[in-house]
Amino acid sequence: MENAQESKRRNRSRSKKRWYRGFNNGRGGEAGRSASKSSSRTRTGSVPLIIAPNCDIKDPRLTKMRGLTGILIYQTCLLAVLTTACYIFNDPSQKFTFFMVFVVLQSVVTFLLFGLDKGNAEYQRWRVPERTLHLFCLFFGFIGAIAAMQMFRHKTCKGAFIWTTMMCSLLSCCLYAAVYSFLFYLMP
Repeated sequence: MENAQESKRRNRSRSKKRWYRGFNNGRGGEAGRSASKSSSRTRTGSVPLIIAPNCDIKDPRLTKMRGLTGILIYQTCLLAVLTTACYIFNDPSQKFTFFMVFVVLQSVVTFLLFGLDKGNAEYQRWRVPERTLHLFCLFFGFIGAIAAMQMFRHKTCKGAFIWTTMMCSLLSCCLYAAVYSFLFYLMP
């Protein structure tokens, strides 16, 4: 008898938990709400929605595109600053100094991003997507990525992540060579 009462109590507490897909633009009422039976699964083929703090519903695909766009804008601005500085100061030693500052800055930003992800992993907070980590590694930050992986012992057991990081590092070396040759041989 006691086991049946415990199972009823457990089932009652489970039924009180409701997971909503929408909040009807922040207004109360039942319109726009649909309760699902499972909190961790979505329907096959559907994309889970993220509920933002202001109760707007956002599609995760749009947030991924915003993240990629932000990374590309950041990289483009840094490359523009580097090429402008090298064009203004045409001395080869100054060009090399600007190039090394660019390399160190990119590596430090990538190192800090990996450290942020490791800290968030330890406290079970929102993580930095692996795609973002790989993009920062690809766009001139492979030195900081490899250093952070070794120093923080971050993602060192995931074989696929390590191989992708190494491939991004090789491509990043090619990009470094292309930028270096552009700055020192092709730029007037």
